[in-house]
Amino acid sequence: MKTVWKYVLEDFMGGIPQAVVPVPVPKGSKPISVGEQYEKMVVYCEVDDSVEEKEELIFAIAGTGHEMPFEDDVQNKFLGTVKLKGGAFMFHIYQLIKENNS
Repeated sequence: MKTVWKYVLEDFMGGIPQAVVPVPVPKGSKPISVGEQYEKMVVYCEVDDSVEEKEELIFAIAGTGHEMPFEDDVQNKFLGTVKLKGGAFMFHIYQLIKENNS
C-alpha cells in the first residue's frame, strides 16, 4: 500500500547547514514535498510500505547566499524552500539524481 512518510533531514545530517544528505527509504520511494515541522526540515515521500528493500535518496541543502553543496553538472530536482526561525533562516532543498549506469 502506498502511504506518505516523513523524513527529518537533521536526523541524517549532523547539524551541518550546507550538506549532502543520504536518507535510507524503501526502494521506489518518491519525494513529493519539503516543509518545516517543529523547527526542523522535513521531506515527505510517497512510499510503498510493502517494499522491504532500501535505497538511498540523496538530498542537498543550501542556505540562501551560501555555496551550493554540489557541482553544476550534477543532475538535480528542486523540491522547495524551508523557512526556519520565523524566516530568519532559509534553506533550499534539492534531490540529487543518481545516474542510471545500465
